[in-house]
Amino acid sequence: MLEMPGLRRGPAPGRRARLRLPEVRHPTSRHWVLIMPLQALPAAASAAGTIAAGAVTAVVFALGLLDFSVLTGHMAVHIVLMNLAAPLVAVFVVRNRAEIHPGALLWAAACAQVMSLWVWHAPSLEPFAHSSAGRAVVHGHLLLMAVLFWCVLLSVAERSPLQAIFALLLTGKLVCLLGALLTLSPRYLYSANAQALSLTDPLADQQLAGLLMIAACPLSYLVASVAIAARMLGLVGRASVATTTA
Repeated sequence: MLEMPGLRRGPAPGRRARLRLPEVRHPTSRHWVLIMPLQALPAAASAAGTIAAGAVTAVVFALGLLDFSVLTGHMAVHIVLMNLAAPLVAVFVVRNRAEIHPGALLWAAACAQVMSLWVWHAPSLEPFAHSSAGRAVVHGHLLLMAVLFWCVLLSVAERSPLQAIFALLLTGKLVCLLGALLTLSPRYLYSANAQALSLTDPLADQQLAGLLMIAACPLSYLVASVAIAARMLGLVGRASVATTTA
């Protein structure tokens, strides 16, 4: 048989071509010195994030125990605890724990958080909420409800992103409703608290607290909704590309 120059002869009929597998070399001790720190980075970052989230929560909670003479300061502590500290804690709790899949638990956590926020801002409970023991109870309870909500939300978002987005939007609207009530009310709702704290302009303080709630609280829910929607659209786009190329 004549062979053309430059062409390689294939395997003879009836014979299987042997594939050469790449040789696997075991890393030497010198390589492990470089690899082991890199493998430990995710765990170290997770631990550092957990410590940072716990530190932020502890500092803000300690500030919340101080005696604020205005409703605005009280509201600012609520906002930071429920919309900054709680999501940070939830991110690292969900990352290091098993996922929660039941969607019904998400709505229960959302209702518990919203009801807690509305109940603790009722005029009849406001004098207790501004007392020494009341501040610890209110801040601790609201923080616990917020952490529970964000933990369940982040877990459910992995399986049902649309349900998580709807829960965020509904919760944000109910929080805005409470803020609008405080802002648009023609009179001060916490008259007993105003007399106890000797506020010069309690209505302006109440309106400012409501504006803080309207501006800051829905922002975290909106950012989380956009992030979940972007991740969902990215997964759908990659799935469609894989389907067309298959």
